[in-house]
Amino acid sequence: MLNPEIVTKTLKQLIDLLKVNTLSSRQITDAFIEQIEAKNKDLNAYLTTTFDSAREQADASDSRRLNGTLLGKLDGIPMALKDIVSTQGVRTTAASKMLENYIAPYDATVWKKLKDQGVVLLGKLNTDEFAMGASSENSAYGVTKNPYDYSRVA
Repeated sequence: MLNPEIVTKTLKQLIDLLKVNTLSSRQITDAFIEQIEAKNKDLNAYLTTTFDSAREQADASDSRRLNGTLLGKLDGIPMALKDIVSTQGVRTTAASKMLENYIAPYDATVWKKLKDQGVVLLGKLNTDEFAMGASSENSAYGVTKNPYDYSRVA
């Protein structure tokens, strides 16, 4: 069952709800996963999903929250990265068929810093091939649709 009340909240609202234990990171993560599963077929936004590890990361964050050992202000917040950002052990294609089976052996600095804060990775997002563009119309994996108007670029 889709939970639009969660997935439409701002980052600050989600952080505040986590602080007062109104929602858990697992609940937030599951709500986003449901949304992605329901809409990605039409939108083509995610090239790779990491739902199993996202749930594990969310559970670990919830445990840290209970123990008072949060890693940072973003601990437990789910997010996604463009598929040009290397994430160790996760497929990173740069939206190119040339790299369709490439598994990054290291984390890019931006992801390492976010991961060290306890951010939950939902997956990797479509982009123009090798990030050579700004509209996500030139991906080897197809166009990313604008969720509000399919006739416009994302």
